[in-house]
Amino acid sequence: MPENPQEPYDFETNPDEYGQSGFEHGWTHPSELPGSPKSSDSARSSAKWAALGATAAGTLLITLTLLALNGPNASQKVVTSTLAQFSSPAAASDLDRDYGVVAVEVTNESGVVVGAGISLGDHKIITNASLVAGAKKINCSQQNSSVDLQVIASVLGVDLMADLAVLNTPEFDFPPVQLGSASEIDIGDRVTAMSIGSDRIAALSYGQIQERNALAVANDGSVLPGMLYTDLLSSGPLLDSSGAVVGFLTNSAPGNAIPIDDVRVIVAQIHTSGRPRHGWIGVQVRNDIGREGAIVVAVVAGAPSDQSGIQVGDRIISLGNDRVRSSADLLAAIAQRRAGDPVLVGLTRGGMTQKLPVSLGEQPASSAQSGLRG
Repeated sequence: MPENPQEPYDFETNPDEYGQSGFEHGWTHPSELPGSPKSSDSARSSAKWAALGATAAGTLLITLTLLALNGPNASQKVVTSTLAQFSSPAAASDLDRDYGVVAVEVTNESGVVVGAGISLGDHKIITNASLVAGAKKINCSQQNSSVDLQVIASVLGVDLMADLAVLNTPEFDFPPVQLGSASEIDIGDRVTAMSIGSDRIAALSYGQIQERNALAVANDGSVLPGMLYTDLLSSGPLLDSSGAVVGFLTNSAPGNAIPIDDVRVIVAQIHTSGRPRHGWIGVQVRNDIGREGAIVVAVVAGAPSDQSGIQVGDRIISLGNDRVRSSADLLAAIAQRRAGDPVLVGLTRGGMTQKLPVSLGEQPASSAQSGLRG
């Protein structure tokens, strides 16, 4: 265990800054594990990525079919990317001693399934909601040197749209990982996906960020805004080159990770109210071809947008301080806020620009499956 355990995060007094402090040493960089030579940050990063080529198990060409939501009618486009998968038994063995990564073992009617989770401290574990669906029993464990910790977990709450579940492990507080920020990630940045197999041992896959603020379509047809799109078909935490967690990969839209910044908000909402409370203004929008903005094609009667005076045909160009270039931008800006938040919506109507005050409502469950609705 670390000599100076991290202080658990106080959700009640500071939910909006969750993960911003106090988690700086929860993650052990692979080069800092026992048996690894000391090196500078730049040398360590260079050595890490150079080693990937040497330990490559192979390259898999994967064709992904995504929905291109660039107009009122969705069309399909095929995106072909090269997915580099790397594995190393030595690296996997070292990862067993990584404190913040947790194996989540779920017993359901079909048997036993295992996936990856991360510890946030304060007895809380993040994992995929799809992993724990229908769970009769959940065990969380990690292999730390000669000690094999296994504790019973319960579900505090889930966000089905984001494919996230918050677990509670009252018997043991797993040391937390280091949390980063997706705002510091750029297209082309190298990232690492950490998964855990049935043997409860962590394995790594390496890839790149293909798109930021991506608009993903989940398997059930729901829309996931503001995602990090990668060339990795994995699940579990997504790490940057320093080892900080910047996202959590979803099973509902393979290759996409919900930014850790959004995860923090969801965790705080589940902690305080027992459920996620996604912001919502009640509009259906489409892209404005050839121009920036999101064109309003429908307004939900009685919704915050209706009450504020937003009309069909308005071109939304900003939400608060966030510039809206497309429908994806608008949905991502809304997703980063909470129900009850006041915000100014900038729009153009009849050649005139104006800003209307809107108080965000809570997104109804049915709206997630109704297309580009925010």
